[in-house]
Parts: sequence; structure tokens; C-alpha cells
Amino acid sequence: MGDLYAAVKLKSALFEVRRLSQRVNQYLNEKAPWTLIKQDPDAAATAVYVALQAIDWLKLLWAPILPHSSEQLHLMLGYEQPLFGRQFTQDAPDARGSHLLLRYDHSHATGTWTPGQLSAGQALAAPQPLFVKLTKS
Repeated sequence: MGDLYAAVKLKSALFEVRRLSQRVNQYLNEKAPWTLIKQDPDAAATAVYVALQAIDWLKLLWAPILPHSSEQLHLMLGYEQPLFGRQFTQDAPDARGSHLLLRYDHSHATGTWTPGQLSAGQALAAPQPLFVKLTKS
């Protein structure tokens, strides 16, 4: 996936991330932890954990395309540090005048291309929709 982003093959990257996201959704539907919990609570907990871990990894793959949604999801998964750093502007004077620079401070960012590991029992934030459904009006 990183190779597709590095080569700026965004359409191919988007296709692959969507395919992987659909596989996670398929896994969750097949395991159906909402019904499995009645017969086998441990298996239901495992299914939910596996899905959450996959979603945690997917947020990194979606980040170049949907950075704000990935950041929101990162916080909902219970992380305290931001996924991305902070962008800011800074004046840079020189002999020809003052110029406005766009800067990036990554010192507090936790986002890397390395998959993380959700801690078992990690507290999650209250879920909220990442996207607003558009109406035809």
C-alpha cells in the first residue's frame, strides 16, 4: 500500500483500501458478535477485538485520503495523542521582506506507517458518525 502512495497512484491505493475495508466488514458480518455473544461471549469479544484492530490499521491506510476522518477515528479508538502533528504559519523575514511559511510540527504525532497494537480492554471514546449522510435536496 505504501508503494502505491509513494508512486502517487491514488486511484489504485483507494481501490485497495476500500477492498480491505470491505473485507473487515465482511469478517464482522460473518462473525456476527451481536448474536454470538449469547452462545460464546469470549468468541464474540475476540471478533470485536479483531475488527477493531483491523480498523485501527485501516485508519492509517485511509489517512492520506481522509486525514480528518482518520484523526477522529484515532481519538474514538481511545488514543490520547493526536495521529498527526500541528500545521501552523510562521513569518520568515529576509532581505527582500517578510514571507509566510507553512510549517508542520510532528513532535506530538503518533501516526506512522507502522501498524499499532490496540491494548486489550482499551477504553473507547463515545462513537460518533465520521461522515454526514447527504440528502438529494
